[in-house]
Amino acid sequence: MHHILTNKFYTGHFVFRGLHRVGHHTPIVSMDTFNQVQRQLKAGNKPSYDKPEIAFAHLITCGHCGCSVIGDSKQQGRYIYYRCTHFKQKCPDKYIREEKLTEQFEYSN
Repeated sequence: MHHILTNKFYTGHFVFRGLHRVGHHTPIVSMDTFNQVQRQLKAGNKPSYDKPEIAFAHLITCGHCGCSVIGDSKQQGRYIYYRCTHFKQKCPDKYIREEKLTEQFEYSN
């Protein structure tokens, strides 16, 4: 179906040697339907998801190797974990939850 609805040949039109021509064959798809499908495909009917706000992204570095610490969200942003990028070496720390990290910042003040 996708091939038929995205190929102008099936509307009775085609391109030959760089020129647009009207064919003698019976169109399978009307021009209105073809244009409507093209508009829908260009619109990108993908649902938009709200990305969770990662509070400490690009603000802290790993205490072991000095690499950046990045945030990952799990279960549609319900839980946010921070981990070392392990760019320089493998660090012993696996991850830390955002709540624990926030507690550490509050405790240090």
